Amino acid sequence: MAIKFLSTAIVLQTLHEKGLIKTEAGQNAFSILLFQDIAVIPLLALLPLLSTLPGKASEHTSHQSTGWLNGFSALQQTAFVLLILLLIILVGIYILRPLLRLIAKSGLREIFTATSLLLVVGIALLMTRIGLSPALGTFLAGVVLAGS
Repeated sequence: MAIKFLSTAIVLQTLHEKGLIKTEAGQNAFSILLFQDIAVIPLLALLPLLSTLPGKASEHTSHQSTGWLNGFSALQQTAFVLLILLLIILVGIYILRPLLRLIAKSGLREIFTATSLLLVVGIALLMTRIGLSPALGTFLAGVVLAGS
């Protein structure tokens, strides 16, 4: 997954440098990269299933952080993480978009910036509390903001 993120940065930079981003091939490449970036979200949500090894339960629980999901099975953790991700996306579509439109109509750029920053920090903190990377939270917040 880390290599995939690196490839997105390199390919987009190369497309911009060579002026190919406006071509049909450039648009197709960008679409594939965007799809791959979005596909990483469920993959990261499924990581708790990989972390449980039979016979290693005592070691596993001693290394976990103090998140909301401690004490749940890997399947329950995965279901909860997927539910949270879906909830974030739905709130972004049905609540955040109209809210940001209303703030944009007010003409106060500072409030728009503060709202966006609050969203990014809030989602990053939520991801930390459920045991995922805050980087995933900021990425998800960027996806939600890009759609608005």
